[in-house]
Amino acid sequence: MKMNRAKKGAVVLNKVYGDFYIVDSNSKDENGKIVSAQALCIKVDDYLESLNIRFSSDNKRELFLRELEKNEVPLYCVDGQSEVTMTEKNAICFRVIKDSYENLVAENWYVSDGVLVKNGHPAAEQGEIEIDHILAIFPHKILLGVKAGEDKISLMYFDPNYVGKEFRSALKGITIPVPEKVTLANDNLLLYYSRTHMEEKEEGDEKTTEEIVDASGYVIYDSEGSLLDHEEYDTDPDEAHEIDTPLGKYVISTDNFIVFQGEFNGKPFTNIYSRKYNELRSIELASKVSSAEENVDGFMLIKTADELAVVSDSGNELVLKPSKQLSKALDQLYGYGYLVDYCNKGRYFILTFASDSYEVKTLKGTFTSDIGLVLTVE
Repeated sequence: MKMNRAKKGAVVLNKVYGDFYIVDSNSKDENGKIVSAQALCIKVDDYLESLNIRFSSDNKRELFLRELEKNEVPLYCVDGQSEVTMTEKNAICFRVIKDSYENLVAENWYVSDGVLVKNGHPAAEQGEIEIDHILAIFPHKILLGVKAGEDKISLMYFDPNYVGKEFRSALKGITIPVPEKVTLANDNLLLYYSRTHMEEKEEGDEKTTEEIVDASGYVIYDSEGSLLDHEEYDTDPDEAHEIDTPLGKYVISTDNFIVFQGEFNGKPFTNIYSRKYNELRSIELASKVSSAEENVDGFMLIKTADELAVVSDSGNELVLKPSKQLSKALDQLYGYGYLVDYCNKGRYFILTFASDSYEVKTLKGTFTSDIGLVLTVE
């Protein structure tokens, strides 16, 4: 085994005697490199008994290795009197059975002159890589923004468990503008960018100014740092990923939806990302979203100061514009904050709301040909 893997909590096989040990502590040199480690013998019988697993002398080794993949070794299954010391000289006598990954969040990481630094020392040899900033520190790897031109970065992981290959691409072959970052309601990480510029155009003798999208897109990682989704959009109709507006600015999120809003060429817009289908759609809202709640059926109830909308993955959406009757209905629904049922048949709809004490009210709407929308609360 290599000494860099002798981290506290790692399980190793003693190839001389055939016993299993767990690393209890280690010593490092001035550069943070592990030079020795102390390991304690695991009482395999006690470990299997603690999991209520029946075993024999013939199968206990196999059962131990199987369970070790799913369960940690508790302290009472370790023999504190049976210790072995591992060094560079005798490391070949041991084999790592289960790695222990240090929690990177607990360390002091920062960037100095393009170099990733850990606790005052360069984290690893990084060659020509010039780091712009740290985007996120996950439990077992770090997401970095690496300089890739003016106001552009590429995304890379730093993973100290891959010695000699600590730096690797997190989004291969793609550079993005320096993004905004948000931790979402479901603990995923959102990186997004939405940039425009004003461009003067001539139509005959008239000159007009139009807002143009420079770059607009997002990258989403889960709480462990694994890539979940990435997309980039523009307003060029000849491109595959066209949208009518930029992405917008992050406003709010639920488990399955992310809401972006902004103004483009003087008009407000709202874009909603669906995690289930990894897609973006637009709805028309005049005001900023003040709340968004997702119910157990996957419907998201959106409220602004004077509007109400329901969004679902099925695309069966409802947007109620500001009106006196909507304002009156919302007053009647005060305290009924849970959308428990939603039915939208196009010409009519029913929204059922519940209070904390399970009292129920319904908002019913019918679109008529003569007087338009009629709302009632029952």
